[in-house]
Amino acid sequence: MRDVTFSRRSFFALGLILPVAGCSLLKKDPVPAKEIEIKKPADGAKIDFLATASPLVNPGRDGVPSPISVRLYVLSSPDVFTEANFFELWEKDEATLGATLLGKKELFLTPSDVQRISAPLAPDALAVGVTVGFEEFQKAKWRAIIPLQGEKTLKIRAKIDSESVTLGPQDE
Repeated sequence: MRDVTFSRRSFFALGLILPVAGCSLLKKDPVPAKEIEIKKPADGAKIDFLATASPLVNPGRDGVPSPISVRLYVLSSPDVFTEANFFELWEKDEATLGATLLGKKELFLTPSDVQRISAPLAPDALAVGVTVGFEEFQKAKWRAIIPLQGEKTLKIRAKIDSESVTLGPQDE
């Protein structure tokens, strides 16, 4: 019988190779993305929009939370909205969005503020988008969009944290 000895280099190399090889064995087939069917709103549909700002919303360079501007857009197509940069939407939103812009409302929220808007939805609406004017927009998630699903009443909530906005259903 032969003595088998491993050098430190061999153990080190095995330590690097085995986890990588193991990862490929454990890898599952990716789950396909769920297709979302975008539908125009029902006749007479309306939007019930709730915007909530956290107590720590929009911290300035000094870390102190400050008021924030929130824009709600009703869109006939999400494409231009999702492809535009911050300045295109913040400084010239109507020119940038063009014919895809069906409606726009602007709110001003203070830290911990909650505001609601109810309005009719345009019959050609396919998406609702939100932009938030964070002071440190370069490192913030300043935009969110949600496709319409043919609802009679679209109840959505914009949750605005210190440096991000998310859109989702309202908590009942």
